[in-house]
Amino acid sequence: MSQIDPIIETLSLLDKSLDYLINSDTLSLHFNELKNKLFNDSTKDIELSQSDNNSVDELFNDIFSKQSQQTKNLTKINEVLLFLETEKLIRLIEQNHIRITYQGIIQHSKGYLNTYNLKKSNAQRLQNVEDVQKFHLKWMTILTSLIAVGTLVASIYYLFELFSVRFCLCNK
Repeated sequence: MSQIDPIIETLSLLDKSLDYLINSDTLSLHFNELKNKLFNDSTKDIELSQSDNNSVDELFNDIFSKQSQQTKNLTKINEVLLFLETEKLIRLIEQNHIRITYQGIIQHSKGYLNTYNLKKSNAQRLQNVEDVQKFHLKWMTILTSLIAVGTLVASIYYLFELFSVRFCLCNK
């Protein structure tokens, strides 16, 4: 079984989060709904002691206050939502609902994974062009050197021919 690249997995989580928010009727989801959609985990809802946290950081402090809720998936969601909030793509609204912002809608149209793949393919394309240029430069240098050597040999030959001509001043 192949491992998924952590960068691609993280970027995919960012895109999925924005996608689920933009496809909801109100452009917002309760934290538990988002968790369930991201990880297909509807086993149990997260217990929250406060119903009205002001930021994603406060929300996760509330969630992680119970040791049993400190799971790998929740940690991933925490990092994803904190990143999206610092980029001002989402914001926490009343009763722990997460809403996508206008910047989030624009970023959703670009996509994190698409942007990463585009940059990666552009870098690969640039590397290929550089490799081809290096190959051509090497052979152009060799060809130019051969032409220079040939020209030098020809000039030496013609110099010898020029000075080796016997001048005959004989009258016929």
